[in-house]
Amino acid sequence: MQTNLTTGAQTQNNIPDNFPTKDFPDSDTLRVGVYVQNEIEWGDVSIIPGLRFDSYGLAVTADADFFRNSSPPPTNFSTTSFSPRLAVIWKLSPEVRLFGQYARGFRAPLYDEINSGFANTLSGYFVAPNPDLKAETSDGFELGLRGNFPQGRFSIAAFYNNYSNFIERFANTGTQVLPGFTRPFLRFQSRNAASARIYGLEASGEYRFQPGTEGFSLLASLGFAVGDDLTADRPLSTINPFKAVAGLRYRGEGEQWGAELVGTFVGTPRAQADTQLLIPDSYVTVDLLGFVQFSPAVRLNVGLFNLFNTKYFEYADLRNFAAADRFRVDRFAQPGLNFNANLSWQF
Repeated sequence: MQTNLTTGAQTQNNIPDNFPTKDFPDSDTLRVGVYVQNEIEWGDVSIIPGLRFDSYGLAVTADADFFRNSSPPPTNFSTTSFSPRLAVIWKLSPEVRLFGQYARGFRAPLYDEINSGFANTLSGYFVAPNPDLKAETSDGFELGLRGNFPQGRFSIAAFYNNYSNFIERFANTGTQVLPGFTRPFLRFQSRNAASARIYGLEASGEYRFQPGTEGFSLLASLGFAVGDDLTADRPLSTINPFKAVAGLRYRGEGEQWGAELVGTFVGTPRAQADTQLLIPDSYVTVDLLGFVQFSPAVRLNVGLFNLFNTKYFEYADLRNFAAADRFRVDRFAQPGLNFNANLSWQF
C-alpha cells in the first residue's frame, strides 16, 4: 500500500505494478529421477553404460493476485523421458587417458518459463508466458584427452550437441503493443528452437616448475562454444563468448599460503549481422588473488580485482538490451578496481 503523506490518499497501484501481484501462479513441481550405471573393464579400456529415467509434473493454481495485471490463464505440464549414456575410457599410459561419450539429454521447461506474466510499463518491456513450450532433448558427443604428471596436468575436450526443441530462456522476440497503450513494448518469452546445435572446445592445464604442489606454476584455461538455431538460421543468443584465462601461481610450504596473478580475456559475443541488440565489446582484466590457511578449517581469501580499472560489461547482463538503450547501459558496468576479502570456517 502506498500513502500520500500530504493528502492521505492510499493506492495499491505503484507503477509498474498493481499490488498485490504475482509474476507467475502458485506452482507445485514433482521431479522423479532414477539412474543406473555399470562399468566394464577390458584391459586398459573401461566401458560405462548408463540409463536415466525422468518424470516431471507441474500443477498450477491461479488466483486474483496473478490475474490482477492482465496475465493470461496458466497451464499445467507433465512429461517423461528415458536418457541412455555410453562412455569409453582408454588408458594410453599411466598418465594419459583418452575418453569419449554419447549422452542423451533431457530438460523440462521450468514453471516460470511456461507461465510468467509480468509487464514493466515504466521501462517499456514485458515477459510473456508460453504454454506451448515443449521439453528439450539432445544428443551429445564428447571426445577428449586428459593427462596427470608429477609436474603438471592437462585436459582438452571437444563437444557437439544436437538439440530438439531447444529452450531459449526469455529470448527477445520483438515488440508488441499492449492493451491500453499506443507505443510498442519489448517482448521477452521463452521459446523452443525446433532444431539447434552447440559445439565447441574446452581446455585447461597447469605446469609446475618442480614436482608437488608447492612453488611456482603456470596455469591456463579456455572455453569456446558456437550455438545455432538451425530452424531460424541464426545464432543462439544464450551462448557466452570465447573466454581464456592465464596466470602465474605460487604455493607456500604445506600450502599454508599462496598467491596468483591472473589475466582474463573475453571475446565479442556472436550475433546476427542485422541485430538490434546491444553487443558488448571484448575485454581483458587482471586480478591479484591470495589466501592464508590458518588451520585445516579456517581460511582467509583476499583479492584485488580489475587492477587496471577496465570498464567492461558481462554479456549476460546486456543480452536483451536494445542498441538504442546505450544511454542507460553504464549502470550495468562491472566494478573498476576493487578489493574483496572473506574468511571461511568449515566444521
